[in-house]
Amino acid sequence: MSTINLEARAAYFHALEEHWPEVLDTLLDDIMPLYEPRWHFAAGQRWQINTTWDKIQHDAKREDLLNGLQKWAARFRITEEWIFDAALETLMVYSPKTRAPGAPPSSERLWRCTPRGFHPLFAPKFDNAVWYPARHGWPEEWEAFRSRIESQFRSQLAEYRRMAELKFGTGKEQNIQRDARWTAKYQRGQTTIEIMQAEWPEGFTDTEQVIYRAVDRFAKSIGLNLRGRRRKSGKTTVQPTHM
Repeated sequence: MSTINLEARAAYFHALEEHWPEVLDTLLDDIMPLYEPRWHFAAGQRWQINTTWDKIQHDAKREDLLNGLQKWAARFRITEEWIFDAALETLMVYSPKTRAPGAPPSSERLWRCTPRGFHPLFAPKFDNAVWYPARHGWPEEWEAFRSRIESQFRSQLAEYRRMAELKFGTGKEQNIQRDARWTAKYQRGQTTIEIMQAEWPEGFTDTEQVIYRAVDRFAKSIGLNLRGRRRKSGKTTVQPTHM
């Protein structure tokens, strides 16, 4: 599985808020009444228990919430577990049942998505990492051993930096915001031609393909399943899903 760009996922949620607000609005308006928080009690205090899409699907007491989320997702062609997890976290944050007594309802409507397991841990591993000085440098002399281990370390460190920068979109912030906007519009149902005309009213050669390639690349980077592509003829071809 390719490295997921967490910064791009956050940008996608921001783009949804601006360019496809119905997804969040219907979640908060239609599904919120079905949401019942779960609590952990200890030492006279209570804490709300975070839940996930995987747990909801195996919780018989939350069947109404499960069915509601499934219908909501079908309306917007949502199939990704990480979007379901974000939806559940958003419900948890905004639920009136978790609000402190007397506290006014929040006027903001924002997606909430806390990545799980996002810390990019550097854990190098070395091949044949053993050296015995008492055996006169067995199985190799010290200089050869040190050079080989340092080479492995430098290689893994460089790969770690590449992975961490990819995971957080370092150096690509401008393109990430643009591609997130295009992808949200595309998922909402706009064609690449319609997106192109909004971005460049004067038109450019082959810009339609540029937009689709950017959308496809962005979708792969966040694990988003793109909807079928509408061609100029009006026909629809189903694109392979991105896991």
